[in-house]
Amino acid sequence: MPERLPSRAALLELKRERGVIELGYRFLDDKRIALAQALIRGLQEHGVQLDRFRAAQWRAGQALAAAVEVHGLEGLQLYPPSTVDWALEWRAKPFLGLPLIQPAALRGQRVSAAALACLPSAAAERCAEAFAELCRVAVPLAALQANLRRLAAEFRRTQRRARALEHVILPQAHAEQRQMEALLEELEQEEVTRGRLFATAPLARNDGAV
Repeated sequence: MPERLPSRAALLELKRERGVIELGYRFLDDKRIALAQALIRGLQEHGVQLDRFRAAQWRAGQALAAAVEVHGLEGLQLYPPSTVDWALEWRAKPFLGLPLIQPAALRGQRVSAAALACLPSAAAERCAEAFAELCRVAVPLAALQANLRRLAAEFRRTQRRARALEHVILPQAHAEQRQMEALLEELEQEEVTRGRLFATAPLARNDGAV
């Protein structure tokens, strides 16, 4: 039995509530579709960025091996570090209430310290530049991975809410409305029956009087 007393006003209220629930479900359904599309685009871009990072990582590894060949591991550890004047540039772009980082970049230049080295070499400079490039490539990849985590978490939350509305709350609202309609129909039939009995009662009394 529904908690509300059966009446036309209660039925209209149930219909309004169901309409609000359906509107909320459509909003969540559209939101999860938009999130899924953004995730697909982000994953495609992530593949491109990851390939670029792996290529830079491979070049850095090759440059490191070449520098170790020239200086030895201990000698390379003593090589004067480069001076970097870098700035991280990024801005947040809202997407469905999420602050996504778009774009992100590492700007600036590396200043060589080869003049301070006892044994300067082109191999050591190439190694330093390769690792500087690896840092530059890593920044947009890291920002993209952070965005994907935010999108995935929001998609899971939206998915749970949409499924709760679709499989629990909306069926309950439909069932309550149908039950209310059935009760109202029974009450109306009872009223019609009582009306007919009332209408025929005077005739029955008159027949008895005769």
